[in-house]
Amino acid sequence: PYFTMALHRVRRTTCAFRLAVVLASAVALTDGFTVPSHRPLQSSRLRGAARAATCLDSTRIATQGSVTLSAWLAGMSDQTLAKALEGLFEATREVSFKIRTASCDSTMCFNTLQQDEQLAIDILADTVMAECLRDTGCVSTVSSSAEPFEMPVGGSGFSVAFDPLDSSSSVDVNFAVGASWGVWSGDRLVGVSGRQVVAAGLSTFGPRTSMLVATSDADKVFEFVLVSSPGGTWEWQQSNVFQGMSEDKPYRRAIFAPGNLRATEENPGYRKLIDYYLKERYHLRYSGGMVPDVSQLVVKGCGIFTNPHGGVAAPARLRLLYEAIPA
Repeated sequence: PYFTMALHRVRRTTCAFRLAVVLASAVALTDGFTVPSHRPLQSSRLRGAARAATCLDSTRIATQGSVTLSAWLAGMSDQTLAKALEGLFEATREVSFKIRTASCDSTMCFNTLQQDEQLAIDILADTVMAECLRDTGCVSTVSSSAEPFEMPVGGSGFSVAFDPLDSSSSVDVNFAVGASWGVWSGDRLVGVSGRQVVAAGLSTFGPRTSMLVATSDADKVFEFVLVSSPGGTWEWQQSNVFQGMSEDKPYRRAIFAPGNLRATEENPGYRKLIDYYLKERYHLRYSGGMVPDVSQLVVKGCGIFTNPHGGVAAPARLRLLYEAIPA
């Protein structure tokens, strides 16, 4: 009655988390949903789109014992891709420690990268990601949301786009933050699409450091957690495997994570959508960061994350290359 929900099930066959993506209808949320034409590595916005999962039960696959990252990577059919992913895991591990030991003032957080060089934590994360990918030798090009252009890093095989630290302004208050990344074959990122992605992931820095990873040749989502070993070192271990979803839960028990609530002032469709979630008793679970909020949809198996356009004062902030495609 308040809006039209075109709950078009979009099965993502090549991208990450194989969620049933829901696009809340353009009739309600905008005057017409369009993804802007892709300009070279500029911030394409998803205007008026709600990225979501229908209220489903995620199926967790029981694993026998602890699967280490090295064992999982060794089992991959493409060992060059495995090496690129290893670089992303190493970057996540290092950034996790830098966040944990950062010094914060009233405006931002800092840490040391090399010797006495103090950097803002988001710039530091960007540098660490680029350096770890360069060191793999199998990544030819990287592009960061902080530096939205193609940057050659000397290797060959893959190109990687990433947001090094989503919601970095929340580090000082100790909220969960995260990183998102996508991997494509070849040496270019201009003009790539989600259907061409060969691997994608979300790294969450919270009470635990975890990573959700999906590859185009597997119908599963793998979760890894950074754990302390008896020797005092930190290692990645597989904690969950998610495969498929079922629609057993009623909608009234779904989670909703409403980003960009300021948009409700200029976007009446979005206001009606929020009113609907409240009326239907959806559970509010919003942290202020896309990565932890989308990750919870995979782990919990139900929910919807939204970030629509709200005019000049409250624009949509999902960038196609760095956040929307990886998520």
